[in-house]
Amino acid sequence: MNSITSGTQGLRPMATRPSAVPQGPVDKAQISSGADLKDVIVVQAPTRDLLKSVSTVAMSDQVAKDLKSQGAQVEDTFSLLPGAAAKVDQKTLDHLKTEGYLVYDNSPRNYLPEPSSELARTGKRRPKPEPQGEDDAPEHPPTPKVMPKVDVPSMLKTDKVNQAGFRGQNVNVAVIDSGYDHPDVPLVDWHDVIEGSDKPVDPVGHGTHCASDVKTCAPDAGIVAIRVMDEKGQGRPSDIIRGIQYAIQHKDDDHIGVINLSLGGPEDGVSSKDDPIDKAVEAAWNAGIVVVSAAGNSGPKNATVGAPGDDPKAISVGAGLNPNEVSFFSSRGPTSDGKSKPDIVAPGEFIVGWAVPNTEIDDLAKTMDKIRSMNDKQLVALLKKNPDFADALSLPQDIMSMPADQRDNLIYSHLEPMYKPSEDSVAAPGTSFASPEVAGVVADLLSARPDATPNQVKSALLDTAKNMGSQFGANDQGHGFVDAQAAVQNLQRA
Repeated sequence: MNSITSGTQGLRPMATRPSAVPQGPVDKAQISSGADLKDVIVVQAPTRDLLKSVSTVAMSDQVAKDLKSQGAQVEDTFSLLPGAAAKVDQKTLDHLKTEGYLVYDNSPRNYLPEPSSELARTGKRRPKPEPQGEDDAPEHPPTPKVMPKVDVPSMLKTDKVNQAGFRGQNVNVAVIDSGYDHPDVPLVDWHDVIEGSDKPVDPVGHGTHCASDVKTCAPDAGIVAIRVMDEKGQGRPSDIIRGIQYAIQHKDDDHIGVINLSLGGPEDGVSSKDDPIDKAVEAAWNAGIVVVSAAGNSGPKNATVGAPGDDPKAISVGAGLNPNEVSFFSSRGPTSDGKSKPDIVAPGEFIVGWAVPNTEIDDLAKTMDKIRSMNDKQLVALLKKNPDFADALSLPQDIMSMPADQRDNLIYSHLEPMYKPSEDSVAAPGTSFASPEVAGVVADLLSARPDATPNQVKSALLDTAKNMGSQFGANDQGHGFVDAQAAVQNLQRA
């Protein structure tokens, strides 16, 4: 499937993030193609001391002024970094290089991380679920009712934290994502960077799922939904930066204590010190907001954590099947700066969240359920009618000649691990959904200790995380699997 990348398995791969070009002409391959004007972010290089003593806003205004004087179409300026978003021609780009500016690709890309759906390439296949009882024993292949059930509150021990009275009360979480659409659960605030809609919308369904994951761990936390992705699940770095800016600007009015960023791109060799999204993340952290981000779904290869998951301050979250197994798709460090990432791991497979009808996530889960309910004759007919289906699932070429049981088991093991637990929910995998769980845990921690700083919250989480086994190194599991109960106790003692 080549569309969104939420935290579900089979949504789409994380896209390349902007590349800094402090020296030499900007490579056209790094800039959006197909038009005379290039969509870029232009940032004043840190080596320049022309406006060293003035504010970031004033520096951004000066950048915009310089761009306009060269005929560029300035779209926006930033308050978090000394730069502006603009459309420029190649001649202007060449001139910007001689002036010492940093230039980043700002063209739209798929920023919602998606785990790989090609299980065959990993050498690991999801085991066939055991029936829940004789009456439930399914005909082959298994029916959706026996799909794995993941008890997130129990795994993270937020059930015990919530029972102790720490439920995220008086803490609001800014979910910067594809939007929000759940009529029965009101928002604290809504802001649409993409279309300026007054009414909350989520044409992708990803942001809504992430919001529910926050509430799973912190039932009383409020949600501030900030939309930075379009109906295709695509966004621009400048949109993400504007979303973070909004959260910082409304931190006090909306009581925002946490930002969740279930989005990003793969590691591309650009230092977090130079990446404009990471600069925005650092600004939020320095403003007193705990930033939690998805590590990404480009594992199991190393060096696959990109911005904002590579930011040294932000809490980068990997995915696990359980407290003893890191998900194969969870991105691994080290970062381009040589830092270990992710920082921590939370449940990231078969995660149940709110569904938005007629979105890609929901439709894909329905399709998976339908295929699982097919008998062998129906599966064979499906493969004959859709020859690309076998390639999409990385099935062997001799799939049609296999014995029925072997064929059906193989097809089942390669399906996206998604299903529909109910009409209004969907279960899906990915670090996208592990991240907001941790954002919910952070809300619980801030309920227990309202005066805690972001650094204290991060330390409490990392210091109490449980090691997932010697087979997983620091770049696989970070400090280990989240233990919310131990983290609360640690923070209260600090």
